[in-house]
Amino acid sequence: MKHITYIKTGDYYIHDLKLPEEHRPIGRWGRMHRDYLKEYRPVVFNQLVLSGNLWTYLADINEQAQRRMEILISQVKTSRNVTEHLESSSQTRWTQEMENILSNSEEIIKAEIILNQQRKMARTGMRPTPSFHKNILKQQFQARGRRSKKQRKTFRLQQRRKYVILYSEVR
Repeated sequence: MKHITYIKTGDYYIHDLKLPEEHRPIGRWGRMHRDYLKEYRPVVFNQLVLSGNLWTYLADINEQAQRRMEILISQVKTSRNVTEHLESSSQTRWTQEMENILSNSEEIIKAEIILNQQRKMARTGMRPTPSFHKNILKQQFQARGRRSKKQRKTFRLQQRRKYVILYSEVR
């Protein structure tokens, strides 16, 4: 049983509540998951906030995502034969390959960890197949390929406007 202490302020006694100290940063992935929880899982978000475990949970998510990212990048680099020899022979090709690997890995991390899509699949009885990641990447590639540069630019501007409007309504 925890011992509760009180602080006397004027004529009143107030609970002396302290949150656990967490010094690890939540990082990019933790912030993304926090936003996801706020918008789509408010009950879980409130439980974590009220129990004082939100920061620890988000720091763990961030570390998990970073480890998974490193593993994905190293595996894809070996499968695509992106080596230092390629970097020395053709830097532009190496840069293109690495940027492609990085963006694909980020999308997989978003789907797996941040947006909990595998957990949703498990709840419904579906199992993620080995082609799960390929399908995500294929959809993204097709979505990019269907639009011209001008269309993609106008789409990005529209998305930014929507975000600004939503963000201004929240404040």
